[in-house]
Amino acid sequence: MYITYNGVKTAMTATEAALYNQLTGGDLINKFGPLSHKNLPFALFLEEDDLGYSAWTGATDIKVTDSDIIKNLGVGIVSFKEKVPDTEIAAGDYDYRLDTDVYTSVTVSGGEHTPDNPVTVKFYIKNRVYTVRNVVFPEGGSQLVWCKWHTPTTEQTVNIRIVVTGGASASKTNISANIVDLSKNPPPDPTAYDRNDSFSIPTTVPMKPQKTLLSWSVWESYWKSKWVWHSRWVWT
Repeated sequence: MYITYNGVKTAMTATEAALYNQLTGGDLINKFGPLSHKNLPFALFLEEDDLGYSAWTGATDIKVTDSDIIKNLGVGIVSFKEKVPDTEIAAGDYDYRLDTDVYTSVTVSGGEHTPDNPVTVKFYIKNRVYTVRNVVFPEGGSQLVWCKWHTPTTEQTVNIRIVVTGGASASKTNISANIVDLSKNPPPDPTAYDRNDSFSIPTTVPMKPQKTLLSWSVWESYWKSKWVWHSRWVWT
């Protein structure tokens, strides 16, 4: 605060005001009490223990004593929450046959999501909502999420809207599902008289590599307690 006291222009913090009030035998609080012992000390104070000082737990709309200011007030910490990355959705369009049970999947990523802050994925298909909850994945990782639904009995394009919540903001995307009648696209029907004039005898035996092993990982998240002893210390 900036005041003129006994003809002297003075600037002081809350702690300095409390100490100065002690030197003046309480004259400062008599003249500037609402400012020096109420507004000033509560302009910034600890809401949690920090810096070796205890948090203030009393009222904040009253005049406080010099000892309260020196012991608990006139000091504070300004902190900011870290920005949570937005979730991202990777998806592509699909072609499905008529009147069939199908699975539609998307890949969700962005940030770290544990059981304490999972994401929820909703598939809006026709007039129904398919919800997948408690989706977790590590930082830098992703998770495959899917839902099962039944395609219509007539050819059409179904717009699938996907909304992911649980990140910094809701992420949205759309998928076009083309419902087609496969009977309108019959496969070729070769006959004995078909010719392939471009055919030639290969000079080497064709070799097609065979995949005999396939592996994948499943990431799960859970909390495990680890007790660590911290001795009590006092800021000096």
